[in-house]
Amino acid sequence: MRWRDLLDNRECGHIDLGFGIVMYAVNRGLHYVPEHIKMYLNNPDNKYYRTDRNGDGVGERKESYLVYVPVGLYSDQLIMLSSAHLESVTGDLYIVVGSGASVSFMYDQSCSAVIIIHLEPYAKLSWSHSNEHLSDNGSAHITCYQQHDSQLMFNGRYTRTTDSTMFFVLCEPKAHAQVTLSLHLQEAHQASFNTTQLHRAPQTVSNLVLKGLLASVSRSIHKGMIRIEADAQQSDAQLMSRYLLLHHKAEAYVVPSLEVLTNDVRCAHGSSIGPCNDAHLFYLMSRGIPLHRCYQLLSDAFLDSSWR
Repeated sequence: MRWRDLLDNRECGHIDLGFGIVMYAVNRGLHYVPEHIKMYLNNPDNKYYRTDRNGDGVGERKESYLVYVPVGLYSDQLIMLSSAHLESVTGDLYIVVGSGASVSFMYDQSCSAVIIIHLEPYAKLSWSHSNEHLSDNGSAHITCYQQHDSQLMFNGRYTRTTDSTMFFVLCEPKAHAQVTLSLHLQEAHQASFNTTQLHRAPQTVSNLVLKGLLASVSRSIHKGMIRIEADAQQSDAQLMSRYLLLHHKAEAYVVPSLEVLTNDVRCAHGSSIGPCNDAHLFYLMSRGIPLHRCYQLLSDAFLDSSWR
């Protein structure tokens, strides 16, 4: 059942998702939304980050929802969210994690999505994103704002064609973002990632790793940017792309860029693109393992490795 259908059966414009977490239907009026979180809906930066680096704007959608995790809540249970519960024309999804709260979400994308996340001071969010059930080519536009001492663990796994734009905005000191994107494309799927790690405050840390496994005639492009603004001294930012090509027609392109507007920072980027190592294949086959199984073992090791 869609979230809208659930709300149609209720007199109020919100749903209790359990653990004290509440979802509000923003399009039904802001009078349902608590006063102290309305500012996140009206953040003027939202409009700026809804336009990607190429100038293509992301327009307003039909329905919008806000999920609020209350201050101090701790939950070690995985909470499932699915774009299938949204309207057929995807609405905006706002996530606000209150101060000191710690929560884990799993988002199953089945159509295009616009997601805006706000982490208040000392909040911790583990966000798992998958497009395995995407019914057609879909895009994802994700922006995450982080306040003082907040921590984001973002894990994305993509197996279908996608066009993803992601902004990780570290607004206040000691915010920390760890982002891991795993890409496993087969057939003729295409993937495009535009990622931006924006450091606005001092002593902020971001680390983004993209690992792509490309088979058949699949193709992937990663345009990654690190921008460290003038007031973000003592920031630490890392950007890495790694691709393993399993077919001679598979293609991968990496375009990293840095904009460092201050000194006293640590900043680095790197990339690697190549086929399976012949020595590794020979070693496995010499143990009697069939060739197709060798490729499968090396692929699984590549995607599951904890390399940073």
